[in-house]
Amino acid sequence: MNIILTENRFNNVLDDLIKKKGIEVDYLYFSHNMDKLKGTVYLYKDGKILGYKHGYDFSYKFDQRFGSLTYLSHFPNIENLDIFIIFVYYLK
Repeated sequence: MNIILTENRFNNVLDDLIKKKGIEVDYLYFSHNMDKLKGTVYLYKDGKILGYKHGYDFSYKFDQRFGSLTYLSHFPNIENLDIFIIFVYYLK
């Protein structure tokens, strides 16, 4: 079965999966200058840190003219968490 995902559908499916698994998401923004947004995502389940204990760093390019974000990088590999491997399998 193939599922065609729009950006909204992807976000809804991912949000639903995170809620269903009882995962809390916390964002810490390090900096936001004229052209970049950097921060860390922390994941918690049952009050305990899920995954990498120092969180997952991310950075996006910010285009002020259009108010858009373009993905640049993340570290370490958040996609290697079991929950996201299951998510990718779920989408196939």
